[in-house]
Amino acid sequence: MKKNIRMIYITEFLLLFLIIIFYLLTNVISSNLKSYLAITFLLVILIPNAIFFGIKNTKNYYSGYILRIVLTVLMISGIVLYLLGIVLGFNHGYLINANNIIYSIIPIIVIVVISEYLRYIIVKHSYTNIKAVVVFTLLLSCFQILLELNPGVLTTSYDRFVFICTIVMPIVAENFLCSYLVYHSDVSSSILFKLIVELYMYVIPIVPDLGHYIYAASKVIIPYIIFYIVNKNLLQQEESKRTFADNNKRILIIPVVIFAIVLVILVSGIFKYKLIAVASNSMADIFYRGDAVILEYTEPDEIEIGDILVFTYEGKVITHRVIGIEKVNSKLMFNTKGDANDSPDGFITSEDEVIGKVDYVIKYIGFPTLWANELFRKG
Repeated sequence: MKKNIRMIYITEFLLLFLIIIFYLLTNVISSNLKSYLAITFLLVILIPNAIFFGIKNTKNYYSGYILRIVLTVLMISGIVLYLLGIVLGFNHGYLINANNIIYSIIPIIVIVVISEYLRYIIVKHSYTNIKAVVVFTLLLSCFQILLELNPGVLTTSYDRFVFICTIVMPIVAENFLCSYLVYHSDVSSSILFKLIVELYMYVIPIVPDLGHYIYAASKVIIPYIIFYIVNKNLLQQEESKRTFADNNKRILIIPVVIFAIVLVILVSGIFKYKLIAVASNSMADIFYRGDAVILEYTEPDEIEIGDILVFTYEGKVITHRVIGIEKVNSKLMFNTKGDANDSPDGFITSEDEVIGKVDYVIKYIGFPTLWANELFRKG
């Protein structure tokens, strides 16, 4: 047993070393070659482990049961998300052509299979050493995050925020779920989960236009739902595994908590960005009543004509477009107009009333805030 744990620690050190090399090479290799380099690195780790431990996939009593739960939850989630697409709209999926098959679909399949067999070997031979499983899962998450990383497009704080919400948090949640599934069954359930999650957009002609907020939420919530259902049923059937399941429960809830914290930070506006609900249709077709906008706190001298300004007027927060700027008594004054309004605003906004400018729009999520405000006003 000690010999096995020692080999696992060596594997984790090698994975960390390859992560560092992979990160250093990210800026000097093309995105097409990145996947094939990742396959090479993963094989370098898998092959010695397969020789040392063997790679036989041993099914147990729960394997088929867990596989059915994974498939059922993913099917129901897919139906719900596509129903949302009827409201939110759809985007075209990827064209299935030779280029996409060679540089996208095949590498994804190979990376998933290699990664999950490596996970299976490590998790199954860690016994009750939960720390080894957690470390390996975090390292594998880091490796997969680097696969998605394109430093050239992460130029602003908002870009980095979106990357964390839509890439980092879902990858961490999915990897901890896969480690949990492998521990309690075999490798088939984690492979099935990963392949469906990774490949659906390549094989379905249209995909829901969920926006960053709903997309990030769904990618974190779906793994947690699968975990919750599997965990609840396993605990009822096998109380002896409660300790491991409880530890995993705490770990898997971390991405959910992080997502909630990020949302609270946005709503509170304690940093550079703030989430506010839109209360009118004066800026249609850009955004509508019930949408929410993320405003970026901006200095008045950084505002330009054409920006959507967020400012206060008679105690209300207004989001209208800047159509003119002038300087009066050393203060900047802004002429504004709602895109859907027939005429400019009947007032001039001073730089003292400027909060910031609109950076991003999130559809529909402002309705709960509006309803709550209306309810309080009636009360």
